[in-house]
Amino acid sequence: PASATGNGTVTVNVTENPVAISRAATVTIAAGTLTHTVTITQAAAAPTLTTDPTSIDAADLAGSYTIAVTSNAEWTAAVDAAATWVSLSPASATGNGTVTVNIAENPATVTRSATITFTAGTLNQTVDVTQDRFAAPPDYAASTQTWRFGEQIWSDLIIIPACDKEDFGNSITEPHCRSYTTDDSETYYYYNWPYVAANGSQLCTGKWRVPTVADFSALIASVDAETLSSAWPLSGYADASGPPETHGVYNVGIAGMYWSSEEDLTDYDEDWAFGLLFLPSFHDKLYTAKVVGHPVRCVR
Repeated sequence: PASATGNGTVTVNVTENPVAISRAATVTIAAGTLTHTVTITQAAAAPTLTTDPTSIDAADLAGSYTIAVTSNAEWTAAVDAAATWVSLSPASATGNGTVTVNIAENPATVTRSATITFTAGTLNQTVDVTQDRFAAPPDYAASTQTWRFGEQIWSDLIIIPACDKEDFGNSITEPHCRSYTTDDSETYYYYNWPYVAANGSQLCTGKWRVPTVADFSALIASVDAETLSSAWPLSGYADASGPPETHGVYNVGIAGMYWSSEEDLTDYDEDWAFGLLFLPSFHDKLYTAKVVGHPVRCVR
């Protein structure tokens, strides 16, 4: 009981200690002006520690990942000293919590790894981090150069040796790709949209893809026309007075136009598909005839 007269017994009921920290309380017994104290000390519970997930497979681009920590104790988290591309927030706490793992972009062409070690008392839990290598340009890119605009990475023009042909296909039924060699021996490669639609996975390999209209919209929102035209050499329709093989084929000097992977039949008939047009003072997505040759740049 909590009170009585004369001799007696008090039963002290103690609940289970759920945390890995000892705790104490004081029971005070009073009779008139007299008091007597009894100190109760309860041992710490055995520490527990688990993490979810136990491994992280990170993309090569910068990103953030979360680790859920379940523990009844104080814990800390630390990354290999050499893994400066990984940071943690927070790096310590008590009880259950969440750690944000911030990973920087991997600029190398090899994968890299790190280990995050969580410690609670004598317990250790590790989380292995593996980050993918930077994606090499598509197999048929004209060069290894890439461009980053906002969250996107774009490749150079796509060139497929099998498309190096003199006889340009210029119809929906014969959706060949086409090439054009200038007087100074520079060769430019172009594709009819049906060829792009049918061979997208060959044109843009690995993590790269033929851009969608949404990709073009994101590009337009993240970079101005002048910057884009400076980064990507301009190309445009050849003059109709030029050689017959250049009619309807893109040449250098007027405007930039690249295929998307999508067609649109809402306002136009089946002969039209989306592309990206850019000039030094203007850039937008728009429709263009499927039979006209345009270059392709891959995005990821």
